[in-house]
Amino acid sequence: CRGRTARGWGELGAEPDEETPEQRAEREMAEREVAEREVAEREVAEAGELLRQWEASRHDEAPFDLIVQSMIGNARVTLKGVRSSMRVAELQDLVHTKMTSNPTPLMQRLFIVDGNQRPLEDETLPIGAYGVVAGVTLHLAMRDEEAARLRMRLRREARARAQAAQAAAEARRKA
Repeated sequence: CRGRTARGWGELGAEPDEETPEQRAEREMAEREVAEREVAEREVAEAGELLRQWEASRHDEAPFDLIVQSMIGNARVTLKGVRSSMRVAELQDLVHTKMTSNPTPLMQRLFIVDGNQRPLEDETLPIGAYGVVAGVTLHLAMRDEEAARLRMRLRREARARAQAAQAAAEARRKA
């Protein structure tokens, strides 16, 4: 039975502002997606700055051996002939093929323990932008593949939006 309630028109006895569990789940999922999108935008901006700084600095292109040490157990691999210009995605592929546990690239969270412990998050950046140079040991922890896949997709979308905005601004300047 519909009628006037204290909060307006609706079902008598029901609070019109209450949300169902399904509505709450949808709202929470949308809020998480917005939050994840904002994180991805920030990561893309940070990656751009890291890349600019790395490109502006002098960096050694000589090959070096890189040790990757698992945080779980004693698994360890030495990757021969790595260069600081190698992309994070290439390094993750190497770790996948050379490490006996074969962690997939999306499962890998690689980071330097000394210093700021910042993970090599952005697969498009050269490892040198994160400070991976001769003498550094990378540590490997595991992460959730689905969350990593989502983050990668959101970074890709953020880059596409940024490129579209840059192209639009360029077109306005030319007009």
